[in-house]
This record gives sequence, C-alpha cells and structure tokens, in this order.
Amino acid sequence: MNHPTDDLFALVNGELDGPSTRSVAAHLRSCPECADELINVAVATGSLAALRRVTDELDDASPPVTTPLPPLPRPARTTPTRLLALAAAILVVVGLGVGIFTRHSNTPSPIATAQLASLDAPSGAWGVARVVLAGGADQMSLATTDLPRPGADEFYEVWLFQPRNGKMLPLGVLGPSGRGQYSVAPGIMSEYSSIDVSLQHDNGDPRHSTVSALRGAVHPT
Repeated sequence: MNHPTDDLFALVNGELDGPSTRSVAAHLRSCPECADELINVAVATGSLAALRRVTDELDDASPPVTTPLPPLPRPARTTPTRLLALAAAILVVVGLGVGIFTRHSNTPSPIATAQLASLDAPSGAWGVARVVLAGGADQMSLATTDLPRPGADEFYEVWLFQPRNGKMLPLGVLGPSGRGQYSVAPGIMSEYSSIDVSLQHDNGDPRHSTVSALRGAVHPT
C-alpha cells in the first residue's frame, strides 16, 4: 500500500486541491497507520506555528533575531515516533520562548507609594512617589506637578522623614523637570514614614531649610 506521507503535510497546510483532498481522505479511512500519523503531523505543524507566534512577540519586545526559523519539514517518510519527538522538542522551545517573553515584559511591582500634598508651595502643587525593589536596593522615583521654579540661589531637595522623632535623611536634589530617581539602601525605607520636598538655599548648609514645599506619607503596597 502506498502511504501519502507528503500529502498529509499538504493536507494540514491546505495545499491540496479538491480531488487530492478526497483521495487522501478515502485513504485515511482505510489506513489506521496514516490516520495516526496525520495526528502527529498536525501536532508538529501546530507547534511550529506556535513557535513562529512566540518569535514574533519576542521580536516586538527585543532586538531582531537574525537566526531564521527552520522550514516546515517535508520528509519522504517520517515515522510517528520521530514526529512525536519533533513535536516535543518544539513545544519545549515554545515554552522557553514564552518564559523569556514573560520575563522581558514584566516590570518591578511597587513596594510603596506616596501622594505628596502642598505645604509651603502653592495649593495646586503635588507629587507622586513610587518605590520598587531592584537589584537588592529600594529605587524611588518622584514626579511633581505645578511646583514653582526655584530662584537663582535655590533648589529643591528630597528627604525621607520620620514625624515621630523628626529624623530626616536627604536623598538628593530634585531636577529642574520636577522629577527624580533615588537609590535607598536596603532596610532604610522602613525607618521612615514620609517623603518631604524642601526648598533649600544654595548656601552650603546641608540641613533641612524648614521650608517644606511638599510632603506625604508612605504607604506599603
């Protein structure tokens, strides 16, 4: 009996014309071996299609991959065992690709946030702070809105503040854009419950000026 192995791949890919499709279908009804192999062909073909989809997603999230995808196999005669091995190998690659895509697309979740309200700044000024754990340290990003531009001999500075005992820790200067990124050593954030933005005079004094433009409590997420 002649087994239409090549036609099975063409059938799955929709490449056969009407008469050929009916001929292969008639053969499959009377040949359990080819019917089983058709299942294996469908699994292998579907796995390759899934691999192509994952690769396209990875291409969108990372630099282009120059290694071309392997062409769809079209052997003269492939045993069901080899097809199953091929399908299993492809599914492993697909799983790895999905894992890589997930890791690339994930961003760190915030461990704390703060809404900063105006104290000595105009009433419309406000800010938002977001703290994430990254690389073993806390990374805080701060964005402010409608904060007045400081004078020629002034600047804004960001502090951690503990109202219970008045302890303050300077984190750094707030940039002209009203945004800043600050790294905090592990464990330090837990010792403070608020974030303060002060208006400082450029006079060399490292202490808080006592003029707090914005302040807000830190809330763990």
